[in-house]
Amino acid sequence: MEFEAESPAPNLMKKIAIAAFLALLSCVSAHAEEADALIKVDGVYYRASVEYYDDWSYVSLMDFQTFLSGTEKEFTFTETASGYNVRTAFDVGIINAALKDNETAAGVKPLIINGSMHFASSAGQNGEFLKLRDLAEAFDSNVSYNQSTKAIILNTDKRFEYTADLDEAYQASLNELEKYKATFAVVYKNMLTGRTLEYNSEKLYYTASIIKAPYALMVYDKSDAAGVDLKAVFHELTSELRRGGDGSIKNMKLGTLLTEQEVLTHAIVESDNTALRMLIEKYGVNAFKDYFSSKGVDVSSIWTINEDQMTARSASDCLELIYDFFETGKPYALQLKLDMMTASNPMLVSSWPMAHKYGSGDGSFNDTAIVFSEMPYTLAVLSNRTDESEEDYEAFRNVSRIIEALNSKESEHFMHGG
Repeated sequence: MEFEAESPAPNLMKKIAIAAFLALLSCVSAHAEEADALIKVDGVYYRASVEYYDDWSYVSLMDFQTFLSGTEKEFTFTETASGYNVRTAFDVGIINAALKDNETAAGVKPLIINGSMHFASSAGQNGEFLKLRDLAEAFDSNVSYNQSTKAIILNTDKRFEYTADLDEAYQASLNELEKYKATFAVVYKNMLTGRTLEYNSEKLYYTASIIKAPYALMVYDKSDAAGVDLKAVFHELTSELRRGGDGSIKNMKLGTLLTEQEVLTHAIVESDNTALRMLIEKYGVNAFKDYFSSKGVDVSSIWTINEDQMTARSASDCLELIYDFFETGKPYALQLKLDMMTASNPMLVSSWPMAHKYGSGDGSFNDTAIVFSEMPYTLAVLSNRTDESEEDYEAFRNVSRIIEALNSKESEHFMHGG
């Protein structure tokens, strides 16, 4: 349903005319670059055309309407001669604070939202692209950028505004991690607020068996989309597929048939190497790389001719995709969640339920986890600690405690008003 524009007061009309004229002048002379971008809105991914102007992201109001569709802030709009008339059931307040003292700045589009005036910086040939941060401000939402996935993150719940105390808590946690300098890479991400803590996040480590959880995600997601019954698909154990190391499939009789569901469970719960080999034999390496690359995850160093490595940041991005899959509540998502919650050899610990996948070997000792606290979070810890000694396990436990303490402070602040 569309709404007719209300007639603004004469002085307001004058302001609108000035803003529109200056916006047109700005758009003619401004240098901008248009590109296709990945945008995550409250956990849902979109692809949209984005105009980048002075390192800021600009989108069309129609795309922004799509982003907010289905949220409490969804809206309808009509275009006017100078700007837009917007209707929403959400109380957006009086005026866009970001521009209230600069109403006639060049490159600004007026938006009349529920009868009150707001403004957004504009770009594009005809000023049709609006600054995403200004739109988010007008709709009382948060916008951020994930440097690793190159995704724009829009969160419509603006309860999550960090105070100086929480900023200090993040810095204190980072300082505590400094004691493990050069031996650890850590990425923590709060799944509700989107904020991350990163330490050595771009350093490459041997992937080891943490790769099995992302590979299982790909298989489950593709199978769900295709309507495949994994209990009706079979793999035969052959001498070529048999691998040493972890897992019990290698001890089975040659010719044994296992359902693909059984193979996936072995791969996660036991970290079975033969199970992963069976899956790769069917789906391949390129399918894995294409799947995660399409979702913005850097997998360029995984399963190459000369290396098999990944960063803690990429591991964290994979965990976030797994968490998003869990949130769908689909049968395969629940199966993967169950398997990861019962997986062996947890190095990371938590007082909350946790789904994880560890990996060790070839100079690395890793664990990745999704922790189901009041404010669920992901934690990727990669290391070159190879002794697997009690000291190594204690180091992982200490990192776990540092991060859980930080997450508890966030929960106290955001969930309990502390």
